[in-house]
Amino acid sequence: MRRLCIIIALLVSALCAEAQPLWSELEPDVQMATIRSRRTPFVVREVMLLDVPLKQLDAEKRAQLLQKVTSRCADENLAALYLYIYNALREPNGSMAQSDVRMMSLYAEPILKLWSEEENSDKLYNWAYSLGSYSAEGGEAKAKRAIKKLSNKKLLPDYSAIIQRFTTAYNIAYASVLAGKNSFNDVTPQATLYDTFTPESEEVYTAVSSTTTPIVASLGEALSDIEVAMRKECMAWNGAYHTALKHTLGRGILLTYSHRADGEYLTIADSHGDSYTFNNEIFMLDNGYFVAINRLSSHHGIIVGKFLQRGGFVLFGERNLDYGTKILGVKCEGQSIYLHVEAGDKSKRYLNFTIR
Repeated sequence: MRRLCIIIALLVSALCAEAQPLWSELEPDVQMATIRSRRTPFVVREVMLLDVPLKQLDAEKRAQLLQKVTSRCADENLAALYLYIYNALREPNGSMAQSDVRMMSLYAEPILKLWSEEENSDKLYNWAYSLGSYSAEGGEAKAKRAIKKLSNKKLLPDYSAIIQRFTTAYNIAYASVLAGKNSFNDVTPQATLYDTFTPESEEVYTAVSSTTTPIVASLGEALSDIEVAMRKECMAWNGAYHTALKHTLGRGILLTYSHRADGEYLTIADSHGDSYTFNNEIFMLDNGYFVAINRLSSHHGIIVGKFLQRGGFVLFGERNLDYGTKILGVKCEGQSIYLHVEAGDKSKRYLNFTIR
């Protein structure tokens, strides 16, 4: 009896060791037999026998189909059909994240097998965005349980590199979407500053020798192909690639960098719940003052503010340049801002704005 149990256990192990097939790996006659089988749900059988692309199904039929294909299935061939249909219906914008979590929980191995194919390898990044976004929006526990399925010891020998790539991509998406919660909270135009720019000479502008660099540099090159891919995913489906930044501007201050199709932005949020989003070109002045340069609107100009003690900041207002005047260069010294500008007639000028 004991010997029989051992033999049965070995047979089961051998069967389990075989990777679950993908729909594309099944012979046409096996595919058709699976579709026509009585064990195949009617809605699945009906849709697969129709000469209608899955993407063109009406909303009711689509919902019925998704309900079936995201259910547990013991038949490997039918499970392969379910995954095939799901991928055909799947939207890349993250709206099906909950279903993605469900499918990963049920079909971790065939999903990894699919991503290991060259023509499907990039799909990994979109799934990573979907689960990362879902996790940042409150579904972290469910997403992590699904991802844990990928760490099954049986899968690691064949898919360890793919699992590592997916996990890294997921973490990038999660961090970006989470950081984005603290971005673009307020972009209300500021009150106009009473002080104005005064003309300055080229000699004075040139003599300002202090190195002027923004407090946050522009987004650098991605550190890996994974980061390149995830920046694209986050910008495509979340509108921006966000990064929470470390800084020394004071306790309670949050800095969030955002890269969007129309430019780079920096959101400052303080411990009092106040926040503002600027174009990402902010320079520090003396005594906690800062100036944000605006080159993206029709009127170039500056916004002046100050970081306060105990994690706060205040904005004093903005001063725009004449329409058509462009900021070419910026220098800061003390509490003064020096601008090199080009007027609408293409003449070059130099301006000074001093905070008093």
